[in-house]
Amino acid sequence: MLSIFPIYALPLFPATYAPFLMPNWRWFLLLCIAYGAMGLGVRYGVANYASTDVHRSLVVAGNIWLDLVLPLLPFTLLPRGFVLAAKSLGLRGWKLFGLNLIGILALPTFFIGASLIDRWERRPAPIACISRPLPIDLAGISGTIPWSKAIRLYLGANTRSDARYLFSPSSKRKICSQTNDGRRPLSVKAIKTSLFGRDRARCMMDKISQWEESVCEKTSNRNSSFYLVDVVFFQPDGIKLGDFGIRNIRIDGSLIARSDEQIFSTDDGTFGRVEFVCRQQSSEFRFYCTSRFRLTDLIDVHLEMGSTIVDINKNMEKALLLSKTMCVGIFDQPPC
Repeated sequence: MLSIFPIYALPLFPATYAPFLMPNWRWFLLLCIAYGAMGLGVRYGVANYASTDVHRSLVVAGNIWLDLVLPLLPFTLLPRGFVLAAKSLGLRGWKLFGLNLIGILALPTFFIGASLIDRWERRPAPIACISRPLPIDLAGISGTIPWSKAIRLYLGANTRSDARYLFSPSSKRKICSQTNDGRRPLSVKAIKTSLFGRDRARCMMDKISQWEESVCEKTSNRNSSFYLVDVVFFQPDGIKLGDFGIRNIRIDGSLIARSDEQIFSTDDGTFGRVEFVCRQQSSEFRFYCTSRFRLTDLIDVHLEMGSTIVDINKNMEKALLLSKTMCVGIFDQPPC
């Protein structure tokens, strides 16, 4: 919002401050009616006409009203209404003038306050903390992860309050506070790496971990015959599986497919027999597949990948190989 409404742009929108020009309740109410009629007219136009059917000037005016003026009106209508109420109760002179001035300053005060809060929330984490790999602990297995934007950590079952995003300054500061600036490991319930939206900036750095190099080398082009979307190392009893789109499994470890899905399997030298549940995405025989398999007694792995049906077996092996590379690179004593 701050990028849309810079303080220096406020004088460009006199309609926002029109309430302070109203001398009494009658004119104030007439202005409110005019605002309402304007809003209904713009909404009607948006709902019933395409932008190509309306003159460009009207489209611009409508966008200014919806995006710039309307969100600001409460910060002028309410203060002016309060001033008129005080005037009706007998407030006069300098006190009334001062109250009116406070109302006029309400809007820029809001922007200044919001800007300061936003800047405070975006302050960086300590360099001493984020300049070295972050120690983590997943189900008693220790490891380290880089400060990559592609990685998300989950400390518990609540994906809102327990999530830590390594692209977020506030999450970084929370992590540094919880780990004494990286001096002790962060206990996590899940490590999620989103490979399709991987951290391209880190891929261009000179020194990155070996498993990150492997990830960066793999294509994430959705038009190719293979792309790996997500890899999640997790404790099954530590998260809500549905929040991650992770399937439940039978006691024997097999997956259940719906009527519109197919099950493919491969025998991997590291993970054993692994199943993928796939559904067709398009007429070009492109499939979207998910898998879940046991890594240790307390840790499972969840994979999401895309593949053409012709290369499904080869791409399952690619996905598992990349998962093993990540497992070996993250954990100090790899369980893979």
